[in-house]
Amino acid sequence: MPRVSYLLTTLAIVAIGLGATIVSTSATAQEDGAIPPDHPLIGTWRVTGTSAGEEFPLITTWSADGTVVGIEPLVLAVGPDFVVFNTPSLGTWEATGDDSGAFTVETLASDGQGNFAGTVTVSGVWQASEDGQAVTGTYAYSAADPMGNVIVAGQGTDEGTRLTVIPMDELATPAASPAA
Repeated sequence: MPRVSYLLTTLAIVAIGLGATIVSTSATAQEDGAIPPDHPLIGTWRVTGTSAGEEFPLITTWSADGTVVGIEPLVLAVGPDFVVFNTPSLGTWEATGDDSGAFTVETLASDGQGNFAGTVTVSGVWQASEDGQAVTGTYAYSAADPMGNVIVAGQGTDEGTRLTVIPMDELATPAASPAA
């Protein structure tokens, strides 16, 4: 497999964690995709994406203006002496129901020398839990080389929890250490 193909295949597996096609849909769909200001997907999420048997961590923020920003590990070793650098994922989303939303995000990749290696595009839908503190979903992704030729595509699942404010004293004193 050529280096760029190997690079994008591996990058796609990492970036796919940002994707999701809904596990179950809400009975009330938003006809115009407008995002209510109290939509439960608005916020920041700690997510574990899974595809091809691999799990990947990511953090993603869904904003009320329809913007999605996601980060995953920015540097990935894909073989001996070969690393991939990828950008944060940027995209858009719209409400599909009272507790669900459809999205598309894109990530750019470069090789260890800084050469553009291609893009990974992920589309799907997330479903918020009844209490709004968790999300689940499935998604589809494709990775393309610099010329736009799709070299790998697939599907996966996401599970996540809402990132909430952690009291400062809980972070300042690790549980395994005596309190100062």
